[in-house]
Amino acid sequence: TGRWGACVDHAAQAERIAREQCAGAWWEINMSRAMHLDALRWAGRYGELARLAEDSLADAHRRGDRFGQVTFRIRFAATLHLLADRPDDAWRDCDACHDWPSRDLHLQHLAEFHSRAECLLYRGDLAAALEFVEQRVRRMQWAALLRSAAPRLKVFHQLAACRLAQAAAVQGRARDRWIRGARHAIATVRRERWGDRKSTRLNSSHITI
Repeated sequence: TGRWGACVDHAAQAERIAREQCAGAWWEINMSRAMHLDALRWAGRYGELARLAEDSLADAHRRGDRFGQVTFRIRFAATLHLLADRPDDAWRDCDACHDWPSRDLHLQHLAEFHSRAECLLYRGDLAAALEFVEQRVRRMQWAALLRSAAPRLKVFHQLAACRLAQAAAVQGRARDRWIRGARHAIATVRRERWGDRKSTRLNSSHITI
């Protein structure tokens, strides 16, 4: 629904409960911290994001927690590198996904998907970004994880963003084709329960193009 400030507060509270009232709840702590970081990212609160991401990575390294190390590095350290105009470093952070081998689609693989797409868009490699995203979407469309609304919404949001970026870079029939493709992805986002804010932003981009 776009209430990122409330999400930050609730995620911080969830982490405090897991730390203070539970024993060995490291998965719950990591997930609360990831939600907290993601909300800061979407809210544009990058100073807070940088401090919390650095603390999260250090804590995960201290505990030998592979889940935390891989997740926080791929999604949030990579974002901070892009903010600092270091796309090559962000791309290398995505390689941490190799430390999370699995035949199934996990949150770490989705984080790598989003971060690599953002790296390609940041570099201006629009065609490469679109090809990467569309290939990945085809490969993971039947994954169990994407039966959940939030991961599915983010995947189609990324797909729509890449199609709109490509539409803005071309003219004529090619542009019309990518706009139609973006509309289709936007419609998928809009159908989700929490998709209104994201689809509104994508529609605004579409109207501008």
